[in-house]
Amino acid sequence: MRLLEATTQTLAFELKENQHRWEDSFADRKDLRTKYDKLADKVEVNQDKLIIHDEQIKTLFKLKEDKK
Repeated sequence: MRLLEATTQTLAFELKENQHRWEDSFADRKDLRTKYDKLADKVEVNQDKLIIHDEQIKTLFKLKEDKK
């Protein structure tokens, strides 16, 4: 009977620990997702800027060629 009680207490403790680890893991994943989303937004903005700059360079070269 003591063995059963000890095993039950051990399982209850391990379940609580597992729950805490899962909650911490969930919070970490949520934090990582937020950081990833912010970085993805920055990448999109930078890609848009590169496209704009590329178009500006093409326009400037075209104007330069037209002046010749």
